[in-house]
Amino acid sequence: GFAPSNGALVIEGQAQMGMAGSFSELVANNTAGDGDLVALLHWGRTAIEEMVIPAGSEVATFADLCGTTVGIKGDLPYSLQAAVALSGIERSCFDEVLLDGFDPVQHLELGLDALPVYKSNEPAQLDAAGVEYTTLDPLDFDVPASFGIAFTTQSFIDEHPDTVQDIVRALVKGYEDAAADPQATVDAAFELINTAGNPNFLAVESELNRWTVESGLIAELAPDGVGVGTPDLELLGAEIDAMVEAGVFTEAPDWMSMVDTSIVESVYDGTTLIYPS
Repeated sequence: GFAPSNGALVIEGQAQMGMAGSFSELVANNTAGDGDLVALLHWGRTAIEEMVIPAGSEVATFADLCGTTVGIKGDLPYSLQAAVALSGIERSCFDEVLLDGFDPVQHLELGLDALPVYKSNEPAQLDAAGVEYTTLDPLDFDVPASFGIAFTTQSFIDEHPDTVQDIVRALVKGYEDAAADPQATVDAAFELINTAGNPNFLAVESELNRWTVESGLIAELAPDGVGVGTPDLELLGAEIDAMVEAGVFTEAPDWMSMVDTSIVESVYDGTTLIYPS
């Protein structure tokens, strides 16, 4: 399914594993639903979101958003809330317009000063349409953020530790294969997508771009000497501190209880995946 509803499904026991858009999202699910979600894998060590700025704009930093109009799809993503807070401005200093649909070309035609987007989605649509723009990327402003958090519950770990380890091992193996051959990965995915009737009207070209961008970010920021996907506690803690500063959390949550590094560490020999077990 789609994040953040995945978190609610796992908390309610309707599913046992899920993916969160960010660690902040997982923590928010826990604090809102009295859940025991635990992060097992931490793929992306930056935000998957960024802000698109129309060409010719004087907006060059997140602080420059004061006095502007920002288009919002549902809500401002957590990473961009953190970027705004860390820039020293209040979110209330710019106007927010709730948008319909997901077409970035149409959205920019509304005269917006800024548009939150996914790095692996809307920029490619704007490029294809020949629309010029610049971006505000949280990575360029040292904003701590994450994406691609695989999780389960602490109760499921306690009851089925071997199963959880096997799933983590399989997910790491899947990532390695998918990163090595993006086209084959997308082709294999679309065999299943098309068999299911492609209810979300996905296109091979756009999904290939999505995976290429996201896997590229994962590889680019993966630290040396650590197995890919191993949670970075320092970075995750900094992300939650930024969320407290942004007002997402009224007080610092016990985020350390919501991440487990031992399971993914157990499937690696150094940085080499132990496969099969």
